[in-house]
Amino acid sequence: MSRAGLFALTLVAASVAVALVVLIAYGGRARQATATGAGSPAVIINPSLASLWLCNTGAAACTNKAGGVEERNLDVDLMSAVTSPNPNCSATPTATPTAAPTATPTPCATQEIGAFEFDLLYNSKVVSVTPEPGDVFGPTAICGVTPGEGTLHVRCPASGTLPSGFGPGTLTVLHTRPTADDYTIIIAGQQNGISTNLVLQSCQLIDTRNKPIKSDVCGNASVIVRYLEGDVEADCTVDVVDQQQVAFRWGVRLGHLLYQPRFDFDPSVFPDGDIDAKDLQFVFGRHGSRCTAPLPSQPP
Repeated sequence: MSRAGLFALTLVAASVAVALVVLIAYGGRARQATATGAGSPAVIINPSLASLWLCNTGAAACTNKAGGVEERNLDVDLMSAVTSPNPNCSATPTATPTAAPTATPTPCATQEIGAFEFDLLYNSKVVSVTPEPGDVFGPTAICGVTPGEGTLHVRCPASGTLPSGFGPGTLTVLHTRPTADDYTIIIAGQQNGISTNLVLQSCQLIDTRNKPIKSDVCGNASVIVRYLEGDVEADCTVDVVDQQQVAFRWGVRLGHLLYQPRFDFDPSVFPDGDIDAKDLQFVFGRHGSRCTAPLPSQPP
């Protein structure tokens, strides 16, 4: 074999050796991570993607908070029960006055949930957020909240009677509402809305002895603040009232006192500056649409 060929073969062998070392090291870390995460419950926001419908006319449909109208309630859920033992406990063999210690150790008690603490990052110009304790903590608990600029430091509960528990269940409910600016910035056109993220950081479960409980994941969520398409009256229903609002402005153009961009639906990205048949058809074509059943669908 030539000297060049021998050199190339040596390089290939060295590359293979390095790759094997990297794979072995990575595999060890992966196994270690898996072992560490075993038995640690996950904390996520449910739903992780949701619509928050704008509806400020006082209509009956505006009170449908369960449907995400004017308020979207996001549950911060503990997905499985806490199974980790009390960290201050060391299992010891049991003994009786008349017998030697048995080989069976006394099991350590499982950590009980005492509190849940986290930081929430969000865009305060788009939504407001009010946390309250979930069903894990019971009806008398109260969350402590320290607000910042676009952040909340939350500890639930900060006070109240605490029932002992291990989960699973809802740790905190995030009551998410639109800000006043949303109603003027957003237009009820096609694919309208502002998407904003709610990010949980530094999530920490704490037991009744004020010791940390291991948990995996600290989930995030995205909320789309939006109008029902064609709902110029903002009552979560597209009907004759919305059609009349547009028809009344038929033929007006930018510069006329009756012209308003929120009635100029077509084209949706760059309005053409007049109210015409395309804009009226946009609303008529959605007749009967509701926030609970949009036509066409407006998935988050």
